[in-house]
Parts: sequence; structure tokens; C-alpha cells
Amino acid sequence: MKLLLDVPAAHPALGFPGIAKGLCRVVLTSQPRFGIGIFGGLGSGKTTLMQAIENKLREELDGKAVCVQFNAWRYEKEQDLIVPLLDSIREALVKWSDDRHDRQARVTAGALGRVMHSLAAGLTVKVGVPGAVDVSFDVNRSLSEHGRLTQADEVDATVPRSFYHASFRALERTFQEFLRSGKADRIVVFIDDLDRCLPENALQVLESMKLFFDFDGFVFIVGLDERAVEYAIDAKYRRLPETAKNVVSVRDLPSPPVERAPQITGAEYIKKVFQLPYHLAPVTLNQIGDFLDAACEEGGLSASERTELQNLVAPHLSYLIGDSSNVNPREIKRYINLYTMQMVINSHLNRDVVLTIHTMSFGRVARGNLTPGLPQIRA
Repeated sequence: MKLLLDVPAAHPALGFPGIAKGLCRVVLTSQPRFGIGIFGGLGSGKTTLMQAIENKLREELDGKAVCVQFNAWRYEKEQDLIVPLLDSIREALVKWSDDRHDRQARVTAGALGRVMHSLAAGLTVKVGVPGAVDVSFDVNRSLSEHGRLTQADEVDATVPRSFYHASFRALERTFQEFLRSGKADRIVVFIDDLDRCLPENALQVLESMKLFFDFDGFVFIVGLDERAVEYAIDAKYRRLPETAKNVVSVRDLPSPPVERAPQITGAEYIKKVFQLPYHLAPVTLNQIGDFLDAACEEGGLSASERTELQNLVAPHLSYLIGDSSNVNPREIKRYINLYTMQMVINSHLNRDVVLTIHTMSFGRVARGNLTPGLPQIRA
């Protein structure tokens, strides 16, 4: 039997097509200036659902929305994640322009590139990288030197004296001009893999995302685990009292060293960022058949392999799901793959016995958050 790969499903089960259709309608009918949070643990299907939403948007709008994909984890080594986020938007505009031969999208991408150059220069100065003293901190001059702008953009670039204010005024202007052209009416940014980021980096992406809520035309759809946000908020805002910051030894600490109450909780922060939270539920018993059918189709399994999954594996899997509320799509695939490997190694063993032992092992994992492994079974 082939392994089932842990990749987003092109034709998902678990009711995802209906969920994607509903969320797509929200994106299409609401003023584009908000965020949707797709919440769930690792392996719960966030990426698959976001891909289904994007496919539905492309189908419904027929190019009226620019869809941007930003994989945050890929850019963790960047000093400031707003730069690769802007770069992903710029790249999506270029592709949209190429597909539709739209000059305004290309102009917008060019202006965005110049703003990014200025931001990158300013951020370099801010963090004090060696040699950065030779880089201009003046966004107005940088914008002018790195390309001829329209008269309106020139005004925006020269009037403000704040570095960031000038940059975001230029961004706002160029996005408005693009959206007013009528070729597209919204930019939908999909942000994935925040779960893989360090807490401070995940929070930085969310903070960067909030800046765009001042611009008309932006919708953000973000997949993440709420616990990651709560951890990041606690790490940033829960600090020792002021009197404990400059102590040189443990004896100098206040007694007792009680942490300061958080200025904002993770739950409060999520409400500020996401106008619509959607929580993914674990797999239920009545979804097993459809999920296995979809997994077999995606994995290209043979008729005999499908029969083995449905008739032999599914009953044991049903017991596992019925005994736990924490089984998600990734864990189901892992369960099947580990069973497959066991039978490749020990093809002479009774399959029902192997599945029984395998189910008991996974049951302990689901109940106690243990690491799933391959039980050693010998003849």
C-alpha cells in the first residue's frame, strides 16, 4: 500500500467544500477590510481549507480578486517580516498583470517595490547593521531616486517627514489607484504556517497584517493555532515588575517575584485582529468513510488497497476516533502510514492483531499527547 502524503487535498472531504463556499461568500459580499482566522491545531486541515477558499474565489470572481499566498515560516530568518509579506503581494500583482496584460497592476507592483526598497533601507539603519550609515534614511529621497513616480505619488513621497508615514501613504495611494481601475476589487492575502514560526515572529506577522486594515481592498485569511497567539502575547506582555528588570542577583528580586498582569490577553488580541474566527473541528465518526475515499483518491491507491482501508482499517480507526476528541486528518494519515509500514516489514502477521495493537498505541497518543511511534511487533 502506498503512503498517504501530508499535503493539502485538491478535493477535500470533511465538509470543506461547503465551508469554503460559505467563507468565500463572506469575502465577496463584505467590505474588503477585515481578517478571517482559520483556527486549529497542527494537522487539522487549515492549509487544505484555505486552498479550497482560494480555488472558490478564483472560480467565483474570475480574476476580480488578486490572491496572495504568504508562507510565514519560510521567511523566519528575515529581520522584519513585513518586507517578505510586501514582496509576496508585489509578486502576486506581477503575475496578475502578466495573466491579464494589465498595466496598472504592473505599475502598482513597481511602486510597491520602490516602497519596499525604502523600508528595507530604513529597517537596516534601525537595527544598526555595519555599513548602514551610508544608506539613506530619507524615504522621500529614496522613492524619488529609485524610479519616476506619478505627480500624485511625488506629492505623497515628499510631503510627509516620518519615514513610515511616507512609506504607507505611498502604499495606500498606489493600492487605491489599482483597485479604482476596476480590473480587481480586492486583494486577498492567505497567510499560512504561523504555527511553525517562533512566537515573536508569529506576532510580528499579525502586527504587520493589522497595518493593512487602514487600506480599503484588503482581506486576510490566516491559518493558525490560537494557542500560539496566546503564548506569543504572554511572552510579550507578561513581564516581571519594573523593580526586577535591573537586578544583578536573585537576592535583589522582590519577594515574591510575581509577574505583572498581562496588558492584553491572547483571546482579546484575536478579537482585535480577526473579525471572523472559524474553528476547525476534529474528525467525527460519520466522516471517516468520506475522508478515506478522498485520501484514496488523492493518494492514487489501487482498488485492493481501498478495499483494505475501508473494510479492515476503518473499523479500528472508528474505535480510535470514538475514544478521543483530538484526532485530526494528519493523525489519521499517520495512523494508516505506520500500519502500512508495519505490514511491509512483517507481512506474515495477522493484520487485525497488528491494527489492534496499533490502535491501542495511538489511543494513548490521542489521550496523553504522546509522540506516535511504530510499535515493535515480532512473530
